[in-house]
Amino acid sequence: MKKLFTALCFAISLGGFSQESQIWSIPTSPAAPAKIIKSDNFTAREVDKMVVLKECQKTDENNKNDLQRCMAEILKSRIEESYSEFDGKADSLQIQDAMMKLQFVLDKNEKVNDIKTVSGGNSHFSEFVKKVFEEMKETIEFESAQIGGEKVNLVFQLPVKYLRNREQN
Repeated sequence: MKKLFTALCFAISLGGFSQESQIWSIPTSPAAPAKIIKSDNFTAREVDKMVVLKECQKTDENNKNDLQRCMAEILKSRIEESYSEFDGKADSLQIQDAMMKLQFVLDKNEKVNDIKTVSGGNSHFSEFVKKVFEEMKETIEFESAQIGGEKVNLVFQLPVKYLRNREQN
């Protein structure tokens, strides 16, 4: 009886740990999970391929940080070209420096949309930067961000700083 019980336990354990069984088998090379698109707008962390500005095409397209840095530098530079228009208002309001954060969407159709200021910062400067950006948005050329090869909208936040006594080169 002991031998029969031992043989039965051995047979059950062989069947339970067998790799041929469909019930207990675990795939050794699972397919990559499909990305689920959960919303209309994505951040740089969520996209596979980052937005590439025309001026940033020489930047490594696989390096999201460098692409973000390039885009921020180019856009800030273009905004700063209009600072002389704000100088008079800054003088009258006695503003020496100001900061603000601009948020916008670089959409899958390669258009800039949903431009808004993020709370905080100087309201006069925020209003000025938003106006400047609205005027220049049609001139911003870029390739859309992608997830799984599909073009998607990218939300981008751009911190902008104004210094009244900036050095003139």
